[in-house]
Amino acid sequence: MDSVSVAFELMRLELEVAVEELNSEGAAHFQASNYDEARTLTKRGENLQEFCERVSKLEVEWSEQFATQYEDFRDSVAADETVRKILSASKSSRTGLLVRFRDGTVISEKNCSRYTG
Repeated sequence: MDSVSVAFELMRLELEVAVEELNSEGAAHFQASNYDEARTLTKRGENLQEFCERVSKLEVEWSEQFATQYEDFRDSVAADETVRKILSASKSSRTGLLVRFRDGTVISEKNCSRYTG
């Protein structure tokens, strides 16, 4: 796998985290009956979805048109080293907190540090 393909994979993972965070935030606003903010987040979600689709199309374009030029690189030890460096340098995904109780209560936070102890 070439370094650009790895970068697309990392971008896809980070975008998935962003979508999850947006969904959690939106759920919290709906639960709190804050519909204006929920509508704003809905629009942001639609825009984020469109962006994710464009990134996916770019990844396909890269793979079909350019990645084959790097076949020698993909089969080399340098490829493994590049993948390892990129993955180790990337930030870890955020840990969000979304808890739904049977009584309908929802706890939603951007991170769970406040609840660890």
